[in-house]
Amino acid sequence: MYPDPDSPGGSPRSTTLPVILGLVVLGGFLVFLILVSGGFFLWVVLSGFAVFGVGLMHYLMWGQRLHQQTEGQREEERLRQESEEDRW
Repeated sequence: MYPDPDSPGGSPRSTTLPVILGLVVLGGFLVFLILVSGGFFLWVVLSGFAVFGVGLMHYLMWGQRLHQQTEGQREEERLRQESEEDRW
């Protein structure tokens, strides 16, 4: 009846069904909107995917590289903060 306090979050199976059902409902709603709008909403959905794709390309080309280049600076900052905490 109560969740096990030792388990970190539950079984993956208990979260998979709601996610799949949510995706099915969302997909059905999108198909409904496409049919009702005469296909115009399809362009809206495709535009959303295009914006997502451009954002993904931007991250893969620039964001990940910047993250790797600044790794040393983050490590230095972490060590500085740890040394400040040790003084207290």
